[in-house]
Amino acid sequence: MYFIRHSHERIPCADTRTLQTVLSRDYMGASVSIELQRPSGITHSVFVDVTQEGILESYGGKHPIDFEGLAQKAR
Repeated sequence: MYFIRHSHERIPCADTRTLQTVLSRDYMGASVSIELQRPSGITHSVFVDVTQEGILESYGGKHPIDFEGLAQKAR
């Protein structure tokens, strides 16, 4: 399970495909965090900018988010 955090909102998404769709549709131009809970119970957060160029890391090199890698962290 993934969650999009924006301001006071916490929007659940069942998988990375849904996550990408909701981010692109509802958060264009926004900076949000993606939360996922690992099987160990540890929560992992990724900060992203949703732009016309794609869903990019907010910090560092502004690289596109690796959603396959994100899914592996949730396993």
